[in-house]
Amino acid sequence: GIPTKDLEVKNVLRLLKEPICLFGEDQYDKRNRLKRILVTRYDKLIIKNKGENIEEVEEFKNILKKYYIDFSKIYDTTSPEYQKVNELEDELRNKGIKKDDATTKSGISDHILKEKFYTESTEELKLSRIDITLKTLPRIYLYKEMINNFQNKYSREQYEN
Repeated sequence: GIPTKDLEVKNVLRLLKEPICLFGEDQYDKRNRLKRILVTRYDKLIIKNKGENIEEVEEFKNILKKYYIDFSKIYDTTSPEYQKVNELEDELRNKGIKKDDATTKSGISDHILKEKFYTESTEELKLSRIDITLKTLPRIYLYKEMINNFQNKYSREQYEN
């Protein structure tokens, strides 16, 4: 998959010679932008490549290997979505419209799904969570034991009457 740590996302963007941060962009937006860039480059360099830009293809493959980015599960060329995108690209090529102009007007960006991702927390937060867990677990076990004892002591009919 695509890296979830912000530092790795920035490094991949840097290696792809893309801006590491755009104005008003948070970590989630940055990761989505990286995903779009990777899919676009994969399509351009690997899927539709006709033996051109061999150095660029090798550099891209090395970046994918270095950050363990695997497109085998997320990039299915037989999917209907992929076919729609190809048809739209061909149609736009015939009309002479730029891809950037078309994606903002045609609503393709509306179909991109938002995906949650998690980052590592600070050491202080980890310690706080451990502390809360250690304080609450004994109470939870005591509460469960009390409920079990109550259920063992009284039958349902006795309790309801």
